[in-house]
Amino acid sequence: MKKKLLLFSSKCLVLFIVLISINIKNIQAQGTCGTATNIASLPYAITGLTNCGKGANYSGTPACLTSTNFAGEDYVFKFTPTVTGCVNALVIFDASSSPWNSGFALLDRCPTAAGAVCVGTAAGTLGTTTLSLLKMNLTAGTTYYFVVSGGQSIFNSPPNECFGFDFKLAACPIPPPPLPTTPQGIECGSNLGMEDGNLNGWTGYTGVNTQTPATVGIVPGVASVNGALGTCTSNPAAGVGTRHTRTTGTGFDPNTDNVVSVVAPGCRVSSLRIGNQEAGYQAEAMEKTFMVTTSNVLFTYLYAVVLQNPAGHTTSNQPRFDISIKTSGGALISCGGVYEVTADNALSEGFTRADNPPCGSPDVWYKNWTAVGTDLTPYIGQSVTIRFTTVDCTQGGHFGYAYVDTYCKPKEIFGTKVCTLGSSVTLTAPQGFTDYVWSPGGATGQSVIINNPVDGAIYTVSFKSIVGASCISTVTDTIKLITATVTGDTTICIGATGVKKFIATSTDASATYSWTSTPAGFTSSSPTPSVTLPSVTTVYKVIVSSPLGCTLTKSVTITVNPPPTITVNSPTICPGLTTTLTASGGATYLWSTMATTTAITVSPASTASYTVTGTNTFGCTASAVATVTVSPPCGVNLITTPATVCNGNCGTVTASANSGVPPYAFVWSIGGATTTSVSACPTSTTSYTVTVTDNATNSATAIAVITVNPNPVVSVANANYCTGGSAVLTATGADTYTWSPATGLTPSTGSPVTANPSITTTYTVTGTIAATGCTGTTTVVVTVNPNPTITVPGASICVGGSTPLTASGADSYTWTPAATLSSSAGPTVTATPTVTTTYTITGTT
Repeated sequence: MKKKLLLFSSKCLVLFIVLISINIKNIQAQGTCGTATNIASLPYAITGLTNCGKGANYSGTPACLTSTNFAGEDYVFKFTPTVTGCVNALVIFDASSSPWNSGFALLDRCPTAAGAVCVGTAAGTLGTTTLSLLKMNLTAGTTYYFVVSGGQSIFNSPPNECFGFDFKLAACPIPPPPLPTTPQGIECGSNLGMEDGNLNGWTGYTGVNTQTPATVGIVPGVASVNGALGTCTSNPAAGVGTRHTRTTGTGFDPNTDNVVSVVAPGCRVSSLRIGNQEAGYQAEAMEKTFMVTTSNVLFTYLYAVVLQNPAGHTTSNQPRFDISIKTSGGALISCGGVYEVTADNALSEGFTRADNPPCGSPDVWYKNWTAVGTDLTPYIGQSVTIRFTTVDCTQGGHFGYAYVDTYCKPKEIFGTKVCTLGSSVTLTAPQGFTDYVWSPGGATGQSVIINNPVDGAIYTVSFKSIVGASCISTVTDTIKLITATVTGDTTICIGATGVKKFIATSTDASATYSWTSTPAGFTSSSPTPSVTLPSVTTVYKVIVSSPLGCTLTKSVTITVNPPPTITVNSPTICPGLTTTLTASGGATYLWSTMATTTAITVSPASTASYTVTGTNTFGCTASAVATVTVSPPCGVNLITTPATVCNGNCGTVTASANSGVPPYAFVWSIGGATTTSVSACPTSTTSYTVTVTDNATNSATAIAVITVNPNPVVSVANANYCTGGSAVLTATGADTYTWSPATGLTPSTGSPVTANPSITTTYTVTGTIAATGCTGTTTVVVTVNPNPTITVPGASICVGGSTPLTASGADSYTWTPAATLSSSAGPTVTATPTVTTTYTITGTT
């Protein structure tokens, strides 16, 4: 008798499938309804049963038990489930009995009971050795009956041939949860996940699987992309199907009812297919050697398998899929490094039978993508080799192929990094293991919800390898609040050159960084960018984004400060004296003399310069230069405006120092004035003294003279005349003269001039001395007297006579002709003309 032990995930019911070659003599109890074998609990498995002369014939009761497949003696099991759920039932006939038209049925009551209904049936034909009722949904509390019929033997008639068989009943295995569609790890490196876009570093093998013996050859295989699955042909001559191929894209395998994707879930870019849907003794393998590090210590391989399940094949003849991980010394790594499945064990391994496969219908079974984690901690620093193998059946008519991929993770708990310490956080252990137990708390399952998490809280999870149940690994991790920090705040001075490096960090090593600036102009995605020092104060903002969805914003500032405005006095001193230089505008100072005080005292022998560098509170510097001028003793310059004046006018004297140490003080002899300029109005030539004293108490005296020239004394005699007359005016005492008003004058300048105004007029005459420009003024009155009105009465005399003539109206009179007059003057004269005579009298007033 041969036995084979298969182990399953703890999430599935554990089935210990024992395949036993039996003979007809292994007889057990009658299987009628009345004496049906009771199944108390699941899983249930019994071997070595026979219907030899023991079973009732339930053919036709009910009609679903056809005479073709239930004509022989029937064996009955009964089962009352305690919970509602799905079961799988399997009958394996002894091939040596050559079964023919066998039958297997599930009824909701005894077949002879009224209203009995077949929940499911399976019918065999010539040579069928296995009948299955899969995914039968049973209701808790209902008693169900399983009927097994041997049909008839091809060697015997009537149909009462004895048949040996095994019977198995188990709850439907819980399929592994679908793999997450989000990345669960990182590339392992060394092209383990085909991340390089090729199969470089992988070694491919092809060979044959013959019944005696079953071997895998080591002929290098063919690496291609999305190679053909091939024809649905046994023993292909041309070998159309690609035996090693890298798969890409979003397609699905047609032999899995388009359930299995050709690329593993989880944002994988490509996967690897080993084998194809062509049978013909083909065997393939792919292997890869890699170094174990702390980054890939949790090595996860993913696989999806497609196997035909041919009837009449022993386990050793079935298509199969193998995985092995070995050390550099060739030893198998038992914890997660060994896996094998054959087609006849597909049901118990969680496979699903395809409903409508294009090849191998109806016995094509597939297992969707499954992740198996392997803790390689003991092998850090060593090389290990993983090999995937697919094998067709040994009889050349049935295929087996698989899809594989890998990813790696450091040994850590996912979810310990949180954006905020909110109400809860979900911690997730590494995928691909089983029997997860969390501490503290004792929770089970790959994930656990932690309410009110605390930053720094420590959690530990233990788990077992799916294909090495005795292998336990533990991971301890700490709740970490995702934070971000940034350094680089800097204060610079205007004009600074160079670069500044910022350093942004996050407690999430997977965070990304996005930098911008205000004013705009700088962008970067580096966590440690360098920037050219700006000319104005600039704020640099970085957005730190975690793959978990956290977004943190931080900023740094480069503050650009102005330099100080440094001022310093620049004095003038006399030789041998000292002076103090005082700086302002800074917080600290450094002089060219190396002094660091605000003020310094110096005494240069000659004019000298001193540099002071001031630093403000921002650290910015600026310099100023003080010049100490060593000057000779004071000298005075005097400017008199004008230096010569006419009597009655004023002059201004202005003094200035032409040497010495300012500031200067001035003292004048004019009333003690202290201004730089004074005015004086002397009546005669006068000297004025000014004394200038500088800041070094040196003094100098200077004398200014204002010369006073005399004004001319202009004189002119008054004049008078009678109406119609004129007068000559002669001025003296000057060189040139100007008369005003000009009315009645001829000319109006010079001397003498003729005046003939019609009325009495006063004239002003200004005389100027040509040499000095001094002037003198006087007035003259020209009186215009009216002419007198002379009245003389006429007279008549006899010849020889005389007559007095008396004139009036004037002061004096002149008579003409005077020959016959007693007098030529006077108001009264006696005329003794001898002939009539006309006398003219001129009267003057």
